[in-house]
Amino acid sequence: MHKIVLDSGQYNLYTSVSNIFIDHYMSSANGDFIKVYLYILRSMQNNTEISTSLIADNLNLTEADVLRALRYWNDLNILKVEGTDKEINKISILQLGNLQHSPTIETINQMDTDSVELIPNEKPEYKPSEMNKFAENASFKQLIYITQKYLGKLLTQNELSTLISFYDWLKLPFEVIEFLIEYCVSNNNRSMRYIEKVAITWSENNIDTLEKARNHIQVFSKSYFGIMKAFGLGNRNPAVTEIQYMKKWLETYKFELDIILEACNRTIQAIHQPSFDYADSILSAWHKKNVRNFNDITLLDDQFEKNKKTRPETKKESKFVNYSQRDYNFDELEKMARERLIKKASESR
Repeated sequence: MHKIVLDSGQYNLYTSVSNIFIDHYMSSANGDFIKVYLYILRSMQNNTEISTSLIADNLNLTEADVLRALRYWNDLNILKVEGTDKEINKISILQLGNLQHSPTIETINQMDTDSVELIPNEKPEYKPSEMNKFAENASFKQLIYITQKYLGKLLTQNELSTLISFYDWLKLPFEVIEFLIEYCVSNNNRSMRYIEKVAITWSENNIDTLEKARNHIQVFSKSYFGIMKAFGLGNRNPAVTEIQYMKKWLETYKFELDIILEACNRTIQAIHQPSFDYADSILSAWHKKNVRNFNDITLLDDQFEKNKKTRPETKKESKFVNYSQRDYNFDELEKMARERLIKKASESR
């Protein structure tokens, strides 16, 4: 266990809390952050050696909570933290009375927002003692019970760690996690890895209340069903890869549903079978051409017809002609892709 040296610059027989801290910092800080600060103040009495894991154990927190607290107070110049997240070497308490200007409430609130962004990019690894502390929480006990009911099995240690991370790392409330698991299972996705991907997406999109979660599902369920129906697949739930395509069209490309449905219809007309890959080639091309509405599509169609009429006939080249000499435009490439898919479909019958 790596030890951290504490240096107060003075020897105290009691724990003294600055009025500046109480008046200007305490009311706006996270409660766990305050606990960590007070614990460090208390430990300064004897210039003790401590560790982040020891602080976490004594305060019933995780090491990730302790690290977030230390970064928060370090950014506010209340503590001076030396080292890295993996190996903190020294913590010094700065004298608040020497500050020339006390921070405003806006500044503190901004720092609190910034500290949220410091959540580790990688999922924390929880020790058995940390997982046991979570399991002692009544709300978390209920969440474990509900999750096991939905998944139809007991959770492994890794799955339990992942479930903890939804709350501790991604900061999703218990009721949102429960709703998330119910949603995934109702779509026949019981894999904890899949559930974790959805949880990360919700966290990244600030879906942190039941209302936001329900609205999100309502919007995307309607869009997904519309796309599946356009492909003649409305009698089943979409597969993972199909959802990835639809999320790309809706979230990354930000196409309206009617534009996506038009691409689906053109796919069926071209190859007479549903193909998310083929529809994606159409939508990707439209995205590159900055298509936002049907008028943009009409203009592209008109330009295509105009180019076809004015395009001179070219002499058929030998198959030995170097590929790099060819100069296909997008429409020719699309035609080739269509013919290739039709050939592939006929061979598989």
